[in-house]
Amino acid sequence: MKLLSLVLAAASCSVSLHAHPTTNDAQNASTSPLVERAWRPQDAKLKLRMGEAKQHVGSISGEDMYWFVRNSLTELCTPEKCTKPASLGDEHCCNGGINMFPFIQYKNKGGHSANNAYLKLEVVSSSIFGNDADIKNLMFMTIAETYKREVVNQGANCYAQTFTDGKSARFCNVGQKVDLAIAYQNLETRLTFNGNTEFGTADCADWKEEAWTGLNLYKPSFFEKSGLDTSRGDPFPVTLECCDAKKKCS
Repeated sequence: MKLLSLVLAAASCSVSLHAHPTTNDAQNASTSPLVERAWRPQDAKLKLRMGEAKQHVGSISGEDMYWFVRNSLTELCTPEKCTKPASLGDEHCCNGGINMFPFIQYKNKGGHSANNAYLKLEVVSSSIFGNDADIKNLMFMTIAETYKREVVNQGANCYAQTFTDGKSARFCNVGQKVDLAIAYQNLETRLTFNGNTEFGTADCADWKEEAWTGLNLYKPSFFEKSGLDTSRGDPFPVTLECCDAKKKCS
């Protein structure tokens, strides 16, 4: 009962998902104006790191996951907190924020279906320049897309889970972290689930395949906004690293 009370309380402050389109906003990324600050080639890089502790999560769609993360990051990194001029240095404007998504399904220790659990998104650390709003939004989209890809996975990380009553539901193993670094900015996030996570396995190969698909949606916009020459191909390196539950990264 105590857990259920916490979940019900979380529902009152959780992000509203249904007021938004059913598709993500990757197509809008390329329409934003270029950032004012030119990037130095030696600083330009895009690195995504994901994975770590796997979490056995059910009953959340890819679009709901996307908008929960996307809107949470927008709320946790508000313009009021992220408007420091770039000339004054890094603005750690998102640290310590938490948002919750209640009523997530899981398989309890008795083998029954339960949904008195929640996902919690936390910004672990951030370094964002206030006048790079377009890059900030691109970072939010990319991180949200990565978490989304973990629950639309067609590989071993998503599978049918059978309960003691014979019914089944689709579950996915969702990694606990997605960190993104782009040139002189970075944003580290942690998604944790308080339901039972004893079941299932997590495969970095499957996670990375889907994550690359998502990252490639936004990569051209990062290149464009860098202000660097793209006529000869990618103007800077893009890397994706996945870490398993033992924090072995590849």
